[in-house]
Formats: sequence, C-alpha cells, structure tokens
Amino acid sequence: MESVEDVIKKAKKLYTRKGYFERFFELCINNPGQTYKAVYHMLESEYIMIFGQNRYDNYESFKSSKSQFLKSN
Repeated sequence: MESVEDVIKKAKKLYTRKGYFERFFELCINNPGQTYKAVYHMLESEYIMIFGQNRYDNYESFKSSKSQFLKSN
C-alpha cells in the first residue's frame, strides 16, 4: 500500500503533461512485454485512482497528445 506522501507525489507528477508522459515511459520500461495500448490503460487506471476520471477520452486521443508531446521535446 502506498503512503499518502507517495500518492501526493504521484498526483503532482501525473497532473502535468510532462509528468504524465514520463510515467507512461517508466511503465513501458517496467513492463517490456506490454503493448503501448496496454500501458496506456495501466496509466489511465493510476490516473483514475487519484483523480476519479480519465485524462484522455480514448487511446486515439492519447496517441495524438503523445505525438505532439514528443515533437515538442
């Protein structure tokens, strides 16, 4: 079980676009056998647990945002 401090740190990270995608790539590294879509669902589950709603409506909108994020960095 995560401590309150850990949940707060994760919430602060996931709240930002940069932090959200950093967490996505962390999950990709930690789950090498999973597809990007599966990792997206893992990340959205984490996001829902903290914020009570999805960050992205669907995988397609996530992919579009990820592409824009990667182009800008």
